[in-house]
Amino acid sequence: LNTESLKYVYIFVGNPGQLNTTFLGLFSLDAHNIPLAVIAAGLQFIQAKMMMTKRPPKVPGAKDEDFAAIMSQQMLLIMPIITLLIGSRLPAGVVLYWTIYNFITIVQQYIALKTPLSKPGTPSTPEVITIEAPKV
Repeated sequence: LNTESLKYVYIFVGNPGQLNTTFLGLFSLDAHNIPLAVIAAGLQFIQAKMMMTKRPPKVPGAKDEDFAAIMSQQMLLIMPIITLLIGSRLPAGVVLYWTIYNFITIVQQYIALKTPLSKPGTPSTPEVITIEAPKV
């Protein structure tokens, strides 16, 4: 790649010479950061917990609800572990992105649902109001 031809791509931005990869003086964004990966995994668990809904009453012979409930319970536990394993091997910049994204999603979900975490026996979805059309 000819770097001489690239100098005209962003003529309004000067060459910084050297980039500082330290985030707020706390840690380097280009190195592994296991504590940040643990925080990202924890936030992902909280986010997944908030997204879980109350199970509908069991219908005899309906196996789809059981499969969906088992799958979402497994994903609740497995995805944070996968995030931890992958995040511990990636540069901290990527893991910081995951952490911030999960935090923003938790705040958004909290505002949308007005419930911090789903507790057994309580729905985590807002009440649906139906309006009937007038009869003609």
